[in-house]
This record gives sequence, structure tokens and C-alpha cells, in this order.
Amino acid sequence: LRARDLAKIGQLYLNKGKWGERQIVPESWVTESTKDWIPTGEYEHYGFQWWLRPLTGVEGHNPQTNDIYFASGYGGQLMYVVPRLDIVVVFQGNCTANADTASQYFVPLLILYDYVIRAVRD
Repeated sequence: LRARDLAKIGQLYLNKGKWGERQIVPESWVTESTKDWIPTGEYEHYGFQWWLRPLTGVEGHNPQTNDIYFASGYGGQLMYVVPRLDIVVVFQGNCTANADTASQYFVPLLILYDYVIRAVRD
């Protein structure tokens, strides 16, 4: 997928399944699919094909396991949806089979928290 196409999917979920005035995905499915169904670690959980994380560092906000939900694809393609901040963030990574998995995953996460969320929050 192109980054723009991935961002459109994120925007669809950010809008609870609506595209413009048209309901494309049932709102109930968006809600259920982004719930915390499977704990996978201290900070991450899993919904229906969505990874979930709490949103930390926002004053007055009590972090929940599904504040941020995201899709992680092959080669570092990531799409984050943060409803509380009304944002969708897409990263296109290095799509080689031997790319460093840690950098594909953790560097975008650090950029999300340290730059994007901080800029929107402040």
C-alpha cells in the first residue's frame, strides 16, 4: 500500500467507520476490533488485527490499553491511530527482508511519542 492509502484506512477508523457522510465499516466493529482482547506484554495488547498501546505523557489523561491502536506490516510499514489527539500517523520503513526488526518497530514508535504526540499535545 502507498502511505496515502494506509492513512485513509487509519482515517476511516479514526472516524469510527465513516468516510465523509457514509458509514463504510459499522461503528460497532471499529469499537470491538480496537478493544483489548489479548494482553501481549506490559505495554502492548492485541485487538482484532490491531496492536494496542496506552497513550502516556498527556497531562490529565488516564492511560488506557487501547488509546493508540496500530497496524504493523512487512518491512516496517506502520499506521498509528490516536483518537484522543485526532491523528493518524503512517511510517513507510525499509522493506527488505533482512532489515533490523528493532529499528523498523521501535524507531517509529519513539518518533511518534517524542515528536508527533509532543507537537500535537503542546
